[in-house]
Amino acid sequence: MTPIRSVALLAALFLALPVANAQSPVDGPARYQRCLDLVEERPEQALGEADAWELEGGGNLARHCAATAMVALGRAEEGARNLVDLAKELAEIDPALSARLAIQGGRAWREAGDAVEAKAAFGLALEVDPENREALTERGWTSAWAEDYVAAIEDFTAALRLAPGDPDLLRNRAAAHRFLGDYGPALRDIEQALAADPDNAGSYLERGNIRRLAGDLPGAKADWRRVIEIAPGTEAAAAADANLQRTGG
Repeated sequence: MTPIRSVALLAALFLALPVANAQSPVDGPARYQRCLDLVEERPEQALGEADAWELEGGGNLARHCAATAMVALGRAEEGARNLVDLAKELAEIDPALSARLAIQGGRAWREAGDAVEAKAAFGLALEVDPENREALTERGWTSAWAEDYVAAIEDFTAALRLAPGDPDLLRNRAAAHRFLGDYGPALRDIEQALAADPDNAGSYLERGNIRRLAGDLPGAKADWRRVIEIAPGTEAAAAADANLQRTGG
């Protein structure tokens, strides 16, 4: 889910929660939406307006907009901490909203470079919503980013139980297996990913990487050429071309 869609979903959940709006003025929902829109265009102004609104009684709506603006301004650690605090406060009031806030906070912690705090935030989301596939996926990505590939595989596997055959999850798990040197499981996952999504350039790139490490250089080159064929001008194509150059085309 993209950050914009994620914030939009949070906005919808907040506006449906009377408790969160209890201290807000009559025009709270409209003011909240304007504040979030301003985050996209002028985050510094959005933060100033959110802080002023909180002093006027804007409550959780103002706090959420302020935290989102902090992240947009590069103050990711501060914004993350505020988002997670808000998630904890709302855990018993609205678990779905709490989980979404914790996920947003986890992403902000990852942006701040703190994998430990990011995983804790995604763990909080899973405490209030144990079958939250997005939280499992995000925690898996964070573990992989921190080079804890065993933990990443555990979370991707749990997410796949909720979404069997999901090609993105299969590709992510395949990459984690590859980093561990487990090329058999990696190949099985990436083959399933390609069966589900036959024209996915990222999956061909990943299979090429796995094949090269498993000793199948001709197969790897065929996959990298396929990436360039179906996704010219993309980052995946650039990576595939670099791999081809390194291995003699």
